[in-house]
Amino acid sequence: MKEVMTGNGFRPAVAAVLLALVMAMPAAAEDTGYQENLDYAQVQRVRMVYRSDGIWDIHVTVLHNDQGWDHYADRWQVVDGESGEMLAERILAHPHDAEQPFTRSLSRVTFPGGTETLRIRASCPNHGFGGKEIILRLPDDPAPGVSIVVTE
Repeated sequence: MKEVMTGNGFRPAVAAVLLALVMAMPAAAEDTGYQENLDYAQVQRVRMVYRSDGIWDIHVTVLHNDQGWDHYADRWQVVDGESGEMLAERILAHPHDAEQPFTRSLSRVTFPGGTETLRIRASCPNHGFGGKEIILRLPDDPAPGVSIVVTE
């Protein structure tokens, strides 16, 4: 798993500490025992951009064996890593047979105070969740414009 943080006013020392924390976390596959089969929606990349005042824009790249309306990735969610509570959800309104992987965004997302770890997961109506998730830690005091990118 790779994570990169960039942006105006972001302190390099903070980036080093956050990168060390992320690298110390087990990979999502080790944590969840995910299904590698593309019949399960796989999260490949997450990019989060901090605006200000606790507001984030989230961009998630999903890979799935979409097969028209009968079998397609229909949503991705941001879940609190500790409590499991769903904090945000992006409904995917149609199949993406010819666009794989694909990226969709959710803007102006806020998280409850004390949220430290996020799990980003995707699903399809036939198999539900169970594909690869991405786990990340939120920075304590991000500057506006900071971008977190996590890929496998």
